[in-house]
Amino acid sequence: MSEEQEIEEQDAEQVFYDAVENETVVDDESTTEEQEYSPLEQEALDSGWTPKEQFVEKGGDAERWKTAHEYVEYGKLKNALNNAKADQDRMKSDFDKRLESVNKIHKAQQEAQLNAYKEEQRRAVEEADTAAYDEAQKKIDGMKNETPQEVPAKDPKIIEWENKNSWVNDIKDPRAQEANDLWNSYVNRNPNDSVDNALAYIDRVMGLNERETNPRREAPSDTSRQTTKTKTKSSLSFNDLTQEERDFYNQTKHDLWADAKHPNGNVKEYLKAVKDSRKG
Repeated sequence: MSEEQEIEEQDAEQVFYDAVENETVVDDESTTEEQEYSPLEQEALDSGWTPKEQFVEKGGDAERWKTAHEYVEYGKLKNALNNAKADQDRMKSDFDKRLESVNKIHKAQQEAQLNAYKEEQRRAVEEADTAAYDEAQKKIDGMKNETPQEVPAKDPKIIEWENKNSWVNDIKDPRAQEANDLWNSYVNRNPNDSVDNALAYIDRVMGLNERETNPRREAPSDTSRQTTKTKTKSSLSFNDLTQEERDFYNQTKHDLWADAKHPNGNVKEYLKAVKDSRKG
């Protein structure tokens, strides 16, 4: 083999090795390349989102596919709706429970009244007083003819006020608890006063009418307002009950207000029922 042929073979071999090396480098680059996602896309991926190509490959409808932004925002909206529904369910459950307690009070009061009339009849029989017996019987018949009422209908003026101040039904709004405490405080101190005066008292103390004319005005901070808030800060306590209400609880606590945790009577449930019963 001549020197010239030997050089040509060496050059050809070098070209071959160069080609193989270049090909290997290209393959390595292609196999190590990974798909990069934006932070928003990564957030969507973590929540179950898939890119459009993968979505369609898995049988999804291309027209129903959502971008990463749409998917994340949809998830937030769905969570908000679920939370709102959960809040409504809790409010309904609490309302049903309180309604049951109020009905329990009314039913027990009716039974106690009926027993009192029967006791009048018993004494009338012992004393041979037919007139007293007949009078007690009239009272009993009157109770039987009464139309059963679960809970007194809410005053239309209260409904109108609540519609005007919709926040009062929001359990997360601190104003709702304040308004409720103010109502209870006023009714306890003025049991025979009108609904109009009670609602006007709440408006005045909370500055609701003033906020309507000047919405940017801050809540009053005068001494009288602070004193009133201090008085109405706590909920209804057992000491706030009338003597009749306390006696009724003591007579019925084991039968009507006892539960697994409170075998001797759940006074908190009774207080809630009294508050709701007073408001009507």
